[in-house]
Amino acid sequence: MKLTLSKSLAAVLLSTVALIAGGLVWKTNADLLALPTFLSTDGFFVRKVQVTDRNYQPLTVTYQNRWNLHDHIPLHDIPQFLQQAFVVSEDQRFYRHKGVDWAARLHAIYQNIKVLDSIRGASTISEQVIRMWHPRPRTLWSRWLEGIEAGRLEKEFSKNEIFEFYLNQVPYAGRRRGVVQAARLFFDRDPDTLSTAEMLALVVMVRAPSRLDVRRNPDRLFKSIEQLADRLLEFGVLDQRHEILAWVNSGACLDEVSPSWIDAVTTPRQPGSTLKPFLYALALEKGWTAATLVDDSPLSESVGRGLHAYQNYSRIHYGMLRVRQALGNSLNIPALRAAQFVGVDALLACLQELGVQSLQQHPDYYGDGLALGNGEITLLELVQAYTVLARQGIYRPLKYLLTDVSRREETRRVFSAETASLIGNILSDPTARRLEFGNGSLLRFPIQTAVKTGTFSDYRDAWALGFNHRFTVGVWIGNLDHLATDGITGANGATLVLRSVLAELNRHQNSRPLYLSPRLVKTEICRQTGLQADGHCASLSEWFVPGTEPKTIAAPTKELKPVYLRYPTQGMQLAMDPRMPDDQEAFVFRLANLPQRTPVDWYVDDWPVATSTNGEYLWRLQRGIHSVRARIWWDGSRQFQDTPDVSFTVK
Repeated sequence: MKLTLSKSLAAVLLSTVALIAGGLVWKTNADLLALPTFLSTDGFFVRKVQVTDRNYQPLTVTYQNRWNLHDHIPLHDIPQFLQQAFVVSEDQRFYRHKGVDWAARLHAIYQNIKVLDSIRGASTISEQVIRMWHPRPRTLWSRWLEGIEAGRLEKEFSKNEIFEFYLNQVPYAGRRRGVVQAARLFFDRDPDTLSTAEMLALVVMVRAPSRLDVRRNPDRLFKSIEQLADRLLEFGVLDQRHEILAWVNSGACLDEVSPSWIDAVTTPRQPGSTLKPFLYALALEKGWTAATLVDDSPLSESVGRGLHAYQNYSRIHYGMLRVRQALGNSLNIPALRAAQFVGVDALLACLQELGVQSLQQHPDYYGDGLALGNGEITLLELVQAYTVLARQGIYRPLKYLLTDVSRREETRRVFSAETASLIGNILSDPTARRLEFGNGSLLRFPIQTAVKTGTFSDYRDAWALGFNHRFTVGVWIGNLDHLATDGITGANGATLVLRSVLAELNRHQNSRPLYLSPRLVKTEICRQTGLQADGHCASLSEWFVPGTEPKTIAAPTKELKPVYLRYPTQGMQLAMDPRMPDDQEAFVFRLANLPQRTPVDWYVDDWPVATSTNGEYLWRLQRGIHSVRARIWWDGSRQFQDTPDVSFTVK
């Protein structure tokens, strides 16, 4: 009796299951809708036509049709990065599944059951295309039908056909469909001109067009963009490079050349003081610190066969200054002494390591003036170099095309993270630049920003470079025909543009300070000497690389440098001034590195003419070809040293 009952119960269950299955099959077949026979806009019903001229340029615009009929773009013209971002965001296994991503769907079911709410969907791109064709209520039964129809869709059409249809018809706010209409609505540009962030905005806005709106709810949208960017980093689609976001040329036309024919971004110009941060970074790498004292006193150096007297921009000299002050105030004399410390050949090699390829002459061609920008480089090279400081000392080539994701990029370390962050700290320090720029200058930014300006001779080139925690910006102002501007400098002209650009870039960003290496050590030092504070001097805080902190007393004097004749130099040519009496014209002979109170005999044309103890002799000019040498008497003894003869000409 029990066996018979069990068999009867089993038969009933099987019959019930069969009935349910049959009903499910019947209901499914009854509710399934026909697939589209094409995935192009050619056969779509047109509710409202668009009027064009004879060149097919639209004269009217309408968004009243169900489909996007007029702004279709082929898949191969859609930026590769935008395609990849859509796949990662909407259907990361799009090219592997057959219409339904069962793994993603099961995971979504688990997540929804876990929180007892519908928080995840896991619809594939193919299922979303079906939903566009066959709108249904958002129910489990609809999901079941969409999955079956998506599988059939993928048997009829290729992945690329489905994806192209999706990207051209996916709905956005404002009755827009597809990425072209959305890009024009929200950014007033076509998709191939959008930045990375703008493309990511297009991707995340399809999730909830009314809720994630770039104008109505930017904070929520940007949070979603950051989350998607993190996922793209994990998948290797996006990396942390500062690719080029904007490349702008503007200006008036020349007499014979359109400005559009001259790219000022890649045209070499003289960079002025904008190279000084790299000079001091190299000096820090070679042993200097931000507290090292540099002499800001009048300096004359030989240039070719002549002598050039260098000056600061303000023509004021401040005496002994710390490196932080010398760089912050962009003083010329300390920069020249820094160049003499590191060597022009080392500075040139460093600039080339930073990506500056325009400087191809021998170091002797530029001389110490390279520190002041006497060579010509491009704005693009200069921005590339500043990104090294912004990236903690690492060089990485700027990326020009978002679609170029397969190129293996060269990276190298140029400066240590400590040096790079210390230079950035100095360039963002308002107190470091007070001597020349004052307290309330345009260089004081609301967000911590490392800023450097430059102005070359006769106001022909005005520069401003800056970087914060996320962006690096460079600005050049000048005339493309090399004529002087009307007194425009980096500080009063280019900086205004720099401030405007960074203000726009920072408009929707959370502010953060510049990177400062955690290895740097903060130490109290004396303001005047740069030595460690001992409680008996006016002090301040300074950052040091571990092991370079100053002591309370000066270090022992190192080995004396060789003494040589600084002025005149070999082959120098001097000219008599016809406006002055000949007997009142003179030139200073000067020795370099001579210890104090060391006796020196001066010989002109092999005749003894004078004795001095300060390493200088004021010689009255006489026309003709002459030679000079100095006899140095060491330690008051009878031992002496003669410098080599130096020939010079007086005209």
